[in-house]
Amino acid sequence: MSTGAINGYAGLWFQTLGMTTEQIGIIFALPIIGVVLAGIPVGRLADRASDWRYVIVGGALLSAIISFALLVVEGFIALLIVWTLAVVMRTVISPVIDAAAIRHSRREDGNFGGLYAWKTVGYLATVSGTGLLVGQVGIVAFLPAFLAMEALRGLCALLLPRFRATPSPVRKARPHWIKSANRALLLPLFGWALVHCTHSILNAFLGACRT
Repeated sequence: MSTGAINGYAGLWFQTLGMTTEQIGIIFALPIIGVVLAGIPVGRLADRASDWRYVIVGGALLSAIISFALLVVEGFIALLIVWTLAVVMRTVISPVIDAAAIRHSRREDGNFGGLYAWKTVGYLATVSGTGLLVGQVGIVAFLPAFLAMEALRGLCALLLPRFRATPSPVRKARPHWIKSANRALLLPLFGWALVHCTHSILNAFLGACRT
């Protein structure tokens, strides 16, 4: 949910702190580089752990704790470091959360598609709710709203069940044609990256465009 607040209003908040457009671009770009570098190691750590829950809880709590440093940091470099660490910790656990949700849905005969749809509903509700709050109070309301959602995320993570209560199925050696199919996935991934890049530009400067 905090992603909705970030995408809609973080750029405008950074602007009120005196950040230039170049600095705002760097603040939004550096976490993406961090996610690319940390994504695979965190995924491997999750697979080696006795349960995915530990990685999800750890990432959510670290993200929340680091985010509260935004209350005291000053200057571009300090803000860049804290923001990057918080966003990377929050983002790298997203694939682990999806994998855990799929496993839990299968185990409980649930509907992962419907569950994922509620994720979009929560995102839109967060964007709208934060917008109403900012409209009434001003952009100063962004940080308390963001920190509250980060704290809520960490607390909710503590309530998660174990996701590996049943043994994982034994993996068989993959046929050669499956490996070739995986290579074919590079093209849609490249397309997704292009779309995500345009979204990143909008997320960084959408709020700042108001001024």
